[in-house]
Amino acid sequence: NIHDEYAEKDANNVVIIEDKQLARIYTKEFEQMWGTKFDTPDPLGSRFHKSKVKISEHLSINSIPIEVYMAPSDSIRETIIRAIESSDHEIYISVFAATDEEITKALIEKIEEGIDVKGVFEKMSGSWKYSMYNKLVEYSDYIVEDDTPRLLHHKYMLIDANHYQSNPICITGSVNWSSGGIEANDENMLLIRDASIANQYAQEFWARYNEAGGKKELRFLSACPFNNGKGIDSVAVVIQSDGEKEIVFRFYDIWGKPIFNSKFTTQEGGNRLIVKDNAPLSYGLYFLMLENKSDTLKYKID
Repeated sequence: NIHDEYAEKDANNVVIIEDKQLARIYTKEFEQMWGTKFDTPDPLGSRFHKSKVKISEHLSINSIPIEVYMAPSDSIRETIIRAIESSDHEIYISVFAATDEEITKALIEKIEEGIDVKGVFEKMSGSWKYSMYNKLVEYSDYIVEDDTPRLLHHKYMLIDANHYQSNPICITGSVNWSSGGIEANDENMLLIRDASIANQYAQEFWARYNEAGGKKELRFLSACPFNNGKGIDSVAVVIQSDGEKEIVFRFYDIWGKPIFNSKFTTQEGGNRLIVKDNAPLSYGLYFLMLENKSDTLKYKID
């Protein structure tokens, strides 16, 4: 919302996309409610809520697939559930008002399949009827309420954001995951299939998740690169683990391109691990990602 409190104090997000096709779709949505294409509104021609016609479209903007949906005329609930069902690794959720029972059921099914589902919800959500937060905490230790005086006003979900090869998805917009938000209000939602966008949202998610005291099984203590005069030969990593964990280290370049992977098993307490590729890496900026079933940690190497 365009307001000082929302813009400067609350947790919100905005996407700026410069594209004529997308602008045309939003203009068409506006004109339905305005009632005309001309400067003066036409109340008799205005359409709101369920009287609007469907205008959802699938676009490709700079080779990035983007799907556009308008509530309540388009298939918001079905789109969210399809995205959840497509997850192979992890789902991150940050939604202000989430009470939709069908979406909650889809998330619980994914938790039971072993998918890593984490969520950060507005602290008021626990008092709402059909609260998604109240249901999910019964199935996962990785669901938390925001713990700050301001509002957590996000409405986004990330699918497989940590797995570059799994076609990560970012869903964001104005839609609350409630019957009102999906079936009654005039809202908009974007589904963006892009690893870079998903990564940016994942950084915001982890900031809010950590701020809220979200549970983590692994913690970085340090990472030190070693060079042999020709480049980075290896990286010594020290992590804290709460027990024996099967983990994967993934090295990425600055563009997010995977370079190599290594697998380790941690023991309880401190663990010193040497991450090494077959050939030295040229000097530069890299990112090290450590992950297991429930945690994902990232560290910058330069």
